[in-house]
Amino acid sequence: MTQKKSKVYFTSPSGIAQYPWLTKPDVTFNSDGVYQTNLVFEDGVADDLIKQITETADEHFDSLKNVKMPFFSDPETGQMVIKTKSKYAPVFWDSSLNVLVGEQVPNVWGGSEIKVGGTISCYTISGSKSVSLRMNKVQLIKVFSGGSNSNSADGFEVSEGGFVAKDIKAEDIELETAGGSFHHDEKEVEAADF
Repeated sequence: MTQKKSKVYFTSPSGIAQYPWLTKPDVTFNSDGVYQTNLVFEDGVADDLIKQITETADEHFDSLKNVKMPFFSDPETGQMVIKTKSKYAPVFWDSSLNVLVGEQVPNVWGGSEIKVGGTISCYTISGSKSVSLRMNKVQLIKVFSGGSNSNSADGFEVSEGGFVAKDIKAEDIELETAGGSFHHDEKEVEAADF
């Protein structure tokens, strides 16, 4: 019988964060909280990581039969989705390999480009075999954060032939009220009319 490795480390390629809970734990299904994110990859990009996970599971369980893996192929997009999680907050690195602390760590939203590192954990609970990716570090490549760009036109450009709002004049506004509609024609309106 072969000696089983106690810890197998992984580092993902750059992927797109999906449903990230990286700066604070998700307490939806676990009152202690879980730091987690899915990583989404175009077809083929994560093949080396998938191979590493599969080989680690095969070595640990001596078979891949009935082993729940931390990845799946999205049937709609064909993209590979890899799940990572941890009980503990990860260490954050920026794209220049500087460690981020305190206020330097931005709130990471879905759509951010990140890499994740940690350990591959194989375990059996009540006869069910599973593999988990326990993240302990995150490298931020491109970050989307709340409020950073949500209310400005940055990144947009004029699209010819698309929808254009017409100019609206005060006299053209028709309001819906509980007592029916009201057409504003610049006459004095009393509160009783509403």
